[in-house]
Amino acid sequence: MGFLDKLREVLKGKSAPEEISEKIDIENVDSWLEQKRKETDEKFSEKSNELHNEILLILESLEKNLDALEEVNVSLKKGDDRIKQATEVGKKDYVLFVRKLLEELKEKSKIEFKKKVLNNFVKGSAKSQYRATLLIGKEIEKIVDDVKKIKNLINNFEKDNRILIEKIEKIKILFMKNDELKKNKNEKKKIEENIEKDKKTIIKIEKNISEIDNEITSKEKSPEFIEKEKLILEIKEKEESAKNCEFEIRTLIDKKILEKYIHLGIEKDKEKFVKKYIENPVEVVLSEDGLKMAGILEDVREKISRGKLTFKEKGKGAEKIKIGKDVFLEFKKRILDLEKELEDLRARSGNIKIDIVDLREKKKSAENQLFENKKQLEVFEKKKNGIEENIERLKEGLEKEEI
Repeated sequence: MGFLDKLREVLKGKSAPEEISEKIDIENVDSWLEQKRKETDEKFSEKSNELHNEILLILESLEKNLDALEEVNVSLKKGDDRIKQATEVGKKDYVLFVRKLLEELKEKSKIEFKKKVLNNFVKGSAKSQYRATLLIGKEIEKIVDDVKKIKNLINNFEKDNRILIEKIEKIKILFMKNDELKKNKNEKKKIEENIEKDKKTIIKIEKNISEIDNEITSKEKSPEFIEKEKLILEIKEKEESAKNCEFEIRTLIDKKILEKYIHLGIEKDKEKFVKKYIENPVEVVLSEDGLKMAGILEDVREKISRGKLTFKEKGKGAEKIKIGKDVFLEFKKRILDLEKELEDLRARSGNIKIDIVDLREKKKSAENQLFENKKQLEVFEKKKNGIEENIERLKEGLEKEEI
């Protein structure tokens, strides 16, 4: 019985200790997982070392068998030269593949790498092995047998340590889940900091708005402000009166009558004056030549009476222009009086150096900022709620896990 057979018999006689599952200590999950990873890594490392030592024993046999293969003199084999040549080429190539396999398997490495090395060897050396076996049998068979033993060792190792390997993989997954949990907790902390910052900003803005309101209220109660507001109201009333007066002037004379009058072919000076009135009657009334319009209207009435100007409704045109100098003088006086009154009111208002427009703009700006901060706070609160749900889901998932 060989050494490896004896070793396997001894190992078979040992009963593997029963694996006991443990629930995660969620309160100390970081240290708990680190401890479990350390325990499983040490255990797996110990078993991997045992496997490596077993592989090294087989590699000793493989190296001796490889030396024996190299010593085979193909030229002494029975067969024609073509087969001998193919066998020699196959032998040399196969020896190179086996040498490479020996070098790679002698180094300590992970199981995955060992399996990859063996698979690459089997695939890569298949053609050269086939050629070498044209005339070489026993020496190749011994090497193939050694490779099979190594493959069986690895397969048995994975089978015997399946639970341990699964535990290592599970610990990796739990570390990823715990990392995700910590990431969510850190994100929650940042959001809470932003929420706290936003709340302080909101309190500060609300205090600022309150102070502005108090300042506005204080100014609104002052005699100066009350007086200025009164003057502003009077200015608005006078401006409205001026607008109404200008409207009366613009609608005083039907422009169609004046346009018909121009088309009669009147003097150039008169035509120019009438056109100016049609375009801007207020400006003409306020000008020094404003009273000329009364003379123009008298001429229009005369032309209507003589039948040079006609209208659909007889006599209606003349009725519309029965406007004397006194009317134009009255309009001029009203406009000038209103302008003088407005000038005086504006001067008095301007002398009162108190204004709350800037304060109201400041308040409006602060209210806009407050709205944006409250909206941002709402977004942070929703985001925090979503992260808290994730944290609870991840914690519950970890608490249910066993190793």
